[in-house]
Amino acid sequence: MKKEKKEITNENLAKLIDDLAMMIQRGFIDLEERLTKRMDNRFDKVESRLDKVEDRLDKVEQTLIIVVREQEDLKLRQDNAAYRFELRDLTERVEVLERKNDIFVRDKGSKKSGSEYSAKKK
Repeated sequence: MKKEKKEITNENLAKLIDDLAMMIQRGFIDLEERLTKRMDNRFDKVESRLDKVEDRLDKVEQTLIIVVREQEDLKLRQDNAAYRFELRDLTERVEVLERKNDIFVRDKGSKKSGSEYSAKKK
C-alpha cells in the first residue's frame, strides 16, 4: 500500500501549520490543567501543615506566657522574702541595742516569737 503523495500548496501548508498549532495549544492547556491540579493539591497540603504548626505555636506561646508570669511572681516573692542570714544578723543587732539601752532582755533558751521578750525592770 503506497500512499499517494499530495501536492503541497500554500493552502495545504497553512492548514497543516494551523492543525499543528492547535495540537500544541491543546497539549499545553492539558499540561497546565494537570500541573494546576497537582500544585493546588500540594499547596493545600502545605497550608494544612502550616495551620497545624500555627496551632502548636499558639499553644507554646500561651504556655510561655504562663511560665513568664509565674517566674515574675516567684521573683517578686523572692525579692520580698528576708533571707535567713539577714534575719540572724538583724536579730543579733537588735539584741545588742536592747542590752545597751536596757530595754528588753531575750530569753536565750526560748524559741518562741514575740512573747519571749520581757521588760527589764530598772
